Amino acid sequence: MKLIRLTQSTPAWLDWRRTGITASDVSCLFGTNPYKTEWKLWAEKSGLQAEDDLSGNPYVRRGKVFEHMLREHVVDERNIGIMPVCVEHDGFPYLKASLDGIDRHKRPWEFKIPSPNNFEEVCAHRINSEPAQRYLLQVQHQTLVTGAREGYLIFGNIDDSGSTPRVVKYILLTIPADPSLHRTIIEKSKEFMRRLKERDAPAKDPDRDLFAPQNPQDAARWQTASQKLIPLLQQKAELERKLEHLKEGIKAESRPIVDVLGNNKFGEFSGLRATRVDRKANVDWIAYLKDNGHDTTDENKVGPYRKAGSGHYYKFTAL
Repeated sequence: MKLIRLTQSTPAWLDWRRTGITASDVSCLFGTNPYKTEWKLWAEKSGLQAEDDLSGNPYVRRGKVFEHMLREHVVDERNIGIMPVCVEHDGFPYLKASLDGIDRHKRPWEFKIPSPNNFEEVCAHRINSEPAQRYLLQVQHQTLVTGAREGYLIFGNIDDSGSTPRVVKYILLTIPADPSLHRTIIEKSKEFMRRLKERDAPAKDPDRDLFAPQNPQDAARWQTASQKLIPLLQQKAELERKLEHLKEGIKAESRPIVDVLGNNKFGEFSGLRATRVDRKANVDWIAYLKDNGHDTTDENKVGPYRKAGSGHYYKFTAL
């Protein structure tokens, strides 16, 4: 393990991260990252696409604010030394990790501030919970880079409702290093770095990655159609604005008639018919299932009750 003298979240740190595979990148190589595909990661590190700006995400901001508090709480309670560092693998320097903390035994500590519901799931299912499973690859990557026999994944519950936020509870999960998984991480990372060097893009995920025409013929067809479609979309947007204005006018001018109609459901006078339409609110079936102890994410249970899909449609937006 090689220590890198960098301050996390600085421009120099961001440049360093772009030159390799970090612990938060590795799930993209396994296809398990819900927010980023391998192609998107490749495009970002190739400079073809800008990295997503998550600074405005409230969950990301909350995590950055309170992860430090959680680390200090664990340090004080367990009377241990943990310090955040940036490290590289000795043999494969493109394997990098920005650690929330490392102790004197070179064991990585990863701190997470999940939502209250996710924290309850961790309490109930611990290592088998969805939040824990989501970050296992991250900690395995960290144990690979540091050479540690195990790493720690800590989930904290923070009460920030008062003037002084505090750690209410935390769950510490021990993650033993998995040499077999380490070998797979090295293999996948080697292949990714080769692609990066040779500008050899990974296959796109048709459901998640942004498509663009790949040959002149398709590009010409797309361009010709878009030149006709964009004015129609602009006209549609203008008509929708006018329709919304008309709806607001109808609502305002109808108030005296609603008052006169009273409790009657139908009324007709002076060339105008008025009808009261009674609507029932939809049942929140997700909340109902949860209240009755059912796991709404278990497709084996909810799948048989799922209605048949109605196909798909296309949405077009003028940029």
